[in-house]
Amino acid sequence: MAVRPWSPAPSVSVSYERSLKAYLHTRGLPAPRADPDDACACPAARVDGRAFGDELAHSGHVLGDVTTGLSFGLRVGGAGFGLLGVAAATAPTLRDSVRQLQRFESLTSTLGHMTVRPHGHHLVSLCWQPADPDTPPAVAEAILAGWVSFGRYLLDERVDVVGVGFAHRAPASVSAYEAALQSPVRFGVGLNSVTLAANLLDAKPRFAEPTISEALDDWLDRCTLGVATPPQRQPTARRVAQVLAGRMALAQANEESVATVMQLSRRTLQRRLTEEGSSFRALLDAARAQHAIVGVLRGGVSLSQLGAEIGFDEQSSLCRAFRRWTGFAPLAVKSRLQPMYSELRSVPMT
Repeated sequence: MAVRPWSPAPSVSVSYERSLKAYLHTRGLPAPRADPDDACACPAARVDGRAFGDELAHSGHVLGDVTTGLSFGLRVGGAGFGLLGVAAATAPTLRDSVRQLQRFESLTSTLGHMTVRPHGHHLVSLCWQPADPDTPPAVAEAILAGWVSFGRYLLDERVDVVGVGFAHRAPASVSAYEAALQSPVRFGVGLNSVTLAANLLDAKPRFAEPTISEALDDWLDRCTLGVATPPQRQPTARRVAQVLAGRMALAQANEESVATVMQLSRRTLQRRLTEEGSSFRALLDAARAQHAIVGVLRGGVSLSQLGAEIGFDEQSSLCRAFRRWTGFAPLAVKSRLQPMYSELRSVPMT
């Protein structure tokens, strides 16, 4: 009997799930449960992907609207992407934005996988394959509509989409989908995809800031290690990332305290992380970076307080670390990106 390869249960980030709940609230469904603000930006905070898909499908049934997934995708745009959205939005070209989303898609969701397929010299398709064949069609509609909405937002102009294809059958009038997506739409084509003119990938996003985008790559790599790596291959690094993300104040985090939470000795923790090609210092630095960048973009807290929250005794220490993480001082990043970040995280009211 063949043994099936291990695969993690599909999941989505808390930020993406909260975006769905916020959107459904605008449609008249119960308000989302209040969660700590930091959790919505925490890459290691996850919710069950199957439950997310079922909630999206069930909400459409309750609302009597089979296009709820489509509507959610168009409204949420990049809200669920968090800092991955910032990295994509600051990339030098749309092609680089797509690469960011491909490379770090597990930070937002493990519901499926994105691939890019060229069609000759003039067209390119962004394709999405669900990890679970039983994934509700509404999820595929939300994913593809989110790509279209996010792309148009990044380029600050109407993006001509050559066509959108869905693997499932049409749940409603095709014309309704074409009007919403401003594109020809086909159903039952065997592949979920958005097709664009290939030269559109060379377009420059309106928030392009390559220095910031490149600087974020390093800690996004570490976040991906903590979130998406199969437990059999990187169990300790993943558990450390989760502890740092939601179970311990970063100002008090050190190898000893984290090892205690994980019921390990400090030496065992060090040895296991070394065997996995990681280190506690690298994981802590990634957790500090995400907390600091989110805090600066969100606003409402002083730099000295923000530094204290992640274990820096002096504001100058935070500023030096911030330059290392992003290539810029905190206030420079805030002035450049805060309006974009706020819009990426908002769900328009109807």
